[in-house]
Amino acid sequence: MKIFTPLEQKLLLILLAGVFVGVVVYWLKLKESPIVSEFAIETMGTSVDTIKEGEPNIHVISQKKVNLNTATFEELLRLPGVGPAIANEIIKYREKHKFAKITDIMKVPGIGKKKFARLKDLICVNER
Repeated sequence: MKIFTPLEQKLLLILLAGVFVGVVVYWLKLKESPIVSEFAIETMGTSVDTIKEGEPNIHVISQKKVNLNTATFEELLRLPGVGPAIANEIIKYREKHKFAKITDIMKVPGIGKKKFARLKDLICVNER
């Protein structure tokens, strides 16, 4: 006594093959995502000097310099090494004092010589 007719068996086989292919595609996409994310995280914040030396970097986007006196909170967050806390400190500083030169950013708490070295080619203080 057979449970399925030959036609039903073929249909069931086709459906199972479709499910198998779908699972494989889903698994491959799932497996691929963390690799891209890890690579993006590793390359974010690479200094412009490193980029000039020829190392690959996917974070390179042709962008104009960020004006410290007029930049929005979101624009400041795009700078390497600048998170929400430092972006707020930059905004607080410029409300009290305007940035006269880019080195003034080192007066902001949380920004020292190393961070300034990463930012110097990405920031400005004049209108462009």
